[in-house]
Amino acid sequence: MASSSSNSKTSSKVFVSFREENIGNNFVTHLYAALNHAGIYYFDIQRREKDEGNLMITVPKMIEESDLAIIIFSENNAYSRLCLEEVVKIMECKKQKDLKVFPVFYRVELGRVSGLKGSYRTGIEYFQKKLNKDVRKLMRWKDALQEAGSLSGWDLDD
Repeated sequence: MASSSSNSKTSSKVFVSFREENIGNNFVTHLYAALNHAGIYYFDIQRREKDEGNLMITVPKMIEESDLAIIIFSENNAYSRLCLEEVVKIMECKKQKDLKVFPVFYRVELGRVSGLKGSYRTGIEYFQKKLNKDVRKLMRWKDALQEAGSLSGWDLDD
């Protein structure tokens, strides 16, 4: 049986979903530094697109182990299968285990994500052509984007 002390510091686990090529490392590096300074554990996933096959296996487990998820929506997230799957898993965990979810709209208009407009519409259309027989997957992605995009979050331009 685990025990806890009143002096022990309980640390939350945070999963950060982002598309590295859109936001660069500066923003995420600062975010990770702030989480680290606050004593908050975060899952550090770098080189996202290069290891996508392996990450499709490990990322869902990381999300399940998290207490909080930060989704950084940027211009071309909907063109990344990994980003779309992360949003689906995050929203599933929000419903099933009360995962706290905080969206950040980084240089993207708030209504584009929830309304599937602009690059979010064309990204889904891109996958519609590639996955024309997997309508269920496309609907899961659309639903998760619309739901996550309508959550209260932060609008960051720089």
